[in-house]
Amino acid sequence: MKLSDRVLWTLVVIALLGVFVMTVGVFRGMEDHLRSAGAAGGVVALELAFTPARALALIDAWPADGIAVAQRALWLDIVYIALYASGLAAACTLIARHGPGGWARWGRRLTPLPLVAALLDVIENVNLLLVVQRAGAGAELSPFTYLATLCATVKFALIAVTLVFLLLYALRWVWQRLRSAG
Repeated sequence: MKLSDRVLWTLVVIALLGVFVMTVGVFRGMEDHLRSAGAAGGVVALELAFTPARALALIDAWPADGIAVAQRALWLDIVYIALYASGLAAACTLIARHGPGGWARWGRRLTPLPLVAALLDVIENVNLLLVVQRAGAGAELSPFTYLATLCATVKFALIAVTLVFLLLYALRWVWQRLRSAG
């Protein structure tokens, strides 16, 4: 099913607004709360902890309700994942449809990246949920911390590549408008 440009633009706008609201209005407060007891970081730091020892050090430094806050953040992240993945993929699709030559080709090539990042993000979140649940019970964390960090690293790389492409295209678009206006 081919979505109309209007639907794609709507997805881009909703995604931008949703990501902003969730980042500033929801996740920032949760991250600040997790760091309030002197922890080196919150859920984002946990994503990149890599080793069980680092993960436990982070979790142990959280306030008493830290595990519950982290679990809530990981469940809310499902909405965030849907927002960023659909918005970035929609933006790449619009460039694939309307961008000139090489930009359109790269738009087509990069459209799947946010969707792959979203899948990795879900796998990462499942593993992080297991980490925070098992950390409270003193159980083994090894495979879960390693897999979560691997997924997070690749996810961040895929999102970065997509964002750089979109930023370069936006700069090109603005440059073209300025040249044609002057």
